[in-house]
Amino acid sequence: MARLRRALKAILCRIMLVVEYCHDCGRTQPVVWHATDDLWAQVSGHPDGSGVLCPDCFDRRAQAMGMLLLWEPRIHG
Repeated sequence: MARLRRALKAILCRIMLVVEYCHDCGRTQPVVWHATDDLWAQVSGHPDGSGVLCPDCFDRRAQAMGMLLLWEPRIHG
């Protein structure tokens, strides 16, 4: 459910031209990406699905936890 909420929020932000910023590095979020709810909660520290992280910072946090992430591009829709 949290993943769906994040995806809808990202889509609405793009439609409304609202810019989100990574909470770690401060960069704008030019891409929409997804992680499973469990992985997001573990890496981000936000079990409620909140927060914004860019893929680089998410990957950096996961590596610091001893995780090696596999990124797979997919067509959304």
